[in-house]
Amino acid sequence: ENLYAVVVGCKHVTLLPPWDRHVLYETTFPQGRFRETPGGSFEILPEEGSVPWVAVDPDVPDLGMFPRFAAARPLRVAVRAGEVLFLPSLWYHQVSQEGPLTVAVNYWYDMQFGPLYHYHQFLGRMWKAHGAEPGPSSG
Repeated sequence: ENLYAVVVGCKHVTLLPPWDRHVLYETTFPQGRFRETPGGSFEILPEEGSVPWVAVDPDVPDLGMFPRFAAARPLRVAVRAGEVLFLPSLWYHQVSQEGPLTVAVNYWYDMQFGPLYHYHQFLGRMWKAHGAEPGPSSG
């Protein structure tokens, strides 16, 4: 669960509910971290493990590559200075900022891993078993 507060500027948040999981093409990507090089650029340092990732851009979806996403129902909100957004656990989200400067703080707190989490995991396994996840253009 997350509380997201904007202090200066504006953030645009696209939210997708957990029940849209089957149309999001969630997959895993190798885990890594960025390191700044002496020349000022960044390089990726691979690490063990993987992280879940949704490759489709919910704001500009490529429906040729991700046709199931057409059934998604994203919610879009603007969070302005002085406002706080509650981001429920298991909701997918994408954040962008408006203007040259935005300052925001967030507070993550542990969700209670109760029936909702287990149901979410169960649905993911069922979709995967039936070939609906992951990957683009799989129907």
